[in-house]
Amino acid sequence: MSRKINEKLADKLRQRIVELEIELKKSYLENSRLRENNAELSIKAYSDPLTGAWNREGWARHLSLMFEMSRELGVGGQIFAVMIDLDHFKKINDTYGHHTGDHVLIKVVEIIKANMRDYDVVGRFGGEEFIVAMLGASADDVANKAEAVRQIIESTKIQHNNKTIKVTVSIGVGTAIEDSFADPAIIAADIALYQAKQSGRNQVSVYPDAA
Repeated sequence: MSRKINEKLADKLRQRIVELEIELKKSYLENSRLRENNAELSIKAYSDPLTGAWNREGWARHLSLMFEMSRELGVGGQIFAVMIDLDHFKKINDTYGHHTGDHVLIKVVEIIKANMRDYDVVGRFGGEEFIVAMLGASADDVANKAEAVRQIIESTKIQHNNKTIKVTVSIGVGTAIEDSFADPAIIAADIALYQAKQSGRNQVSVYPDAA
């Protein structure tokens, strides 16, 4: 029964994400100062121009729709935040240059997107910090996804300008219920991320309330 509910939720989330992108285009074009701009600017306004992940505002808008769908389907409103931070990214920039650093960020986001569910919401929250919102999953499923992403990134050899760069990530997982929206999940994930870094980096830490 739970599997059927999650599949139904997944279909609904995919549909609403497409609908949101259409709504963003329309709302952006309705602004009188931007009427002459191409509709694609609406997506750019909510996306990180380097990696293609959602920026903070775009991430929050998509997340609000995820909560809305959870209410409509009556499957509960627990949201998981998975915060991903590249380990020692400054050293990569200092050693190989910012252009290579940018290439690494792009590749890491590609790995994250390829190994999360297609309706999970991937956002860029800082220079080398990314966050994924997951709904309709168990705590074990989320932790396993996070660990899989960590392992794949660690094993990937990123090629750029005849250089091979290996990177690792630290990951924190937190959760919140629908009524409190996403802030508690983000805070919990940030605490868990700090724990992962303090424990030696290149690992996944789950905030106690998400376990």
